[in-house]
Amino acid sequence: MTTPGTDWGAFQSLGGTLVDDPAVVARPDGRLIVLAEGRNHTLLSIRQNRDLSWSPWTELPGARISGVPAAILGRDRLIRVFWRTPGDELFAGRIPGMPGIPGESGAPAVKVAGGIAGDPAAVLNADGRISVFCRGTDHTVRSVSHTSVAYAVWAPAATIGGAAEGVPCPVLAADGRVAVFVRGGDDELWISEQRIPDTTSDWIPFERFAGTPALSDPKAALDADGRIRIFWQGRDGAGRFLGRQGDYAAWNPEGLLKGGLAGAPYPFRSPLDGRLRIFATGPDRALWVAGQKTVNSDQFTDLAPLNGTLAGAPVPACHRDGRISVFVRGTDGVLRYVTQH
Repeated sequence: MTTPGTDWGAFQSLGGTLVDDPAVVARPDGRLIVLAEGRNHTLLSIRQNRDLSWSPWTELPGARISGVPAAILGRDRLIRVFWRTPGDELFAGRIPGMPGIPGESGAPAVKVAGGIAGDPAAVLNADGRISVFCRGTDHTVRSVSHTSVAYAVWAPAATIGGAAEGVPCPVLAADGRVAVFVRGGDDELWISEQRIPDTTSDWIPFERFAGTPALSDPKAALDADGRIRIFWQGRDGAGRFLGRQGDYAAWNPEGLLKGGLAGAPYPFRSPLDGRLRIFATGPDRALWVAGQKTVNSDQFTDLAPLNGTLAGAPVPACHRDGRISVFVRGTDGVLRYVTQH
C-alpha cells in the first residue's frame, strides 16, 4: 500500500491570477480543464494539450463570475460550466474552442436562475440529466435541472427547502437517487434525498443527520461499493466523517480524521486502487493528505503534510492514467498542482 504523503511529485505552477478557488473537470479523453475566477470577475480556463502540456489561460467571452464555478461532463460528451454572477444570477455555458468533439464549439451562456447567494454544485441524475444546486438569497436550497438528456432546455428553478449556509453538496447514490447535504445556519449537517430516482420535484424534507456541528461545508464521495461517505470540519477543527451502512440507508458511527485542519476535508476516490484519499488545508496552510487503509474501510491514515502554501481549498482530479492531481490557489493567486508518481 502506498503511504499517502510519501509518493507525490513537486508542485508545478500554471500561472494565472486567481481570486478564488478553481474547479477541475476531465474531458472525455481524460485531459483536464481548470476554471476559476480571475480579476475583474472574468471566468478563466486553462486546459491540458494532447501531449499533456498546458495551454495559455483564456477568458470565457462575456462571462462575469463571482465565486467558484462548477463544471460537469454530460453523457453527450460535452462540458457544461455554471457560475454565479455579481448580480446573484446563475448562468450556464459551454467551453468554446475545443476541436475534436462534435458539438463542442461553445454556445451562448444562458441565465437559468436568479436570487442565488452562493456557488453552484452540479450532479448527473441517474438518467444523465444535469441538476445544479445553490443556496438562494433566502437561504433555501435552489435547484435547476435539464428537462431531458438532449441538454437543450432547463426547467424553471425550484426550491427543495432547507436553511443552508455555504455550498450544497449533491451526490448520486448507488440506488439512483441524488442526495444533497448542507450545513445549516445552526452549523448542523442536514440531508435531503430524492424520493425516487430522477425526480426534480419530489424530495424528502431536510433532516439533521450528524452529531458534531460543522465548521465547514460537507464534502461527499462514494466508496468503491457505492456507499456515500460525508466529510466535514468540526467546530473543534478536526476532520469528521460518516459512511452509510451496507443497506445504503442507516449511517455508521461518526469517525475522526487525526490531524488539525484549516478547512474542509475533500475526499476523492482513486480509480487505481478504489481507496479514498482525503485532501485538506492544514494548520500550517500546507496541503495535507490521508487515505483509507483498505477499500471501503472506516479506518484512515493520519493526515500528513505534503507541501505548498494554500490560500483556499484543495481540488483533486484524476488524470487519464488514473493518477490524482491536486490543484491549489496560492497566496499569490497563482494556480499550482501536485501529482502522484
